[in-house]
Amino acid sequence: GFDMLLGFISGMCAGNYDITDILVDSTFKITGKDMEKFKLFIHSLNLLARSSDVKITLLISADESELPEDLDLDIVKI
Repeated sequence: GFDMLLGFISGMCAGNYDITDILVDSTFKITGKDMEKFKLFIHSLNLLARSSDVKITLLISADESELPEDLDLDIVKI
């Protein structure tokens, strides 16, 4: 789920200070496709990316019209 993936990415950032980029493939296959939880996940990833100075890119299987309109893609890219 989203919490487990966030924990995994957080652990990568905490344990490896030389990571500059993280690419997650098939995000919705890992987490499921709950768009409300996805918004919270993106918010948490933005905070993590800022504090760790890491670029995070998520590959998702969804049409742009399926994504929440107020999705905060400040640092995290999809």
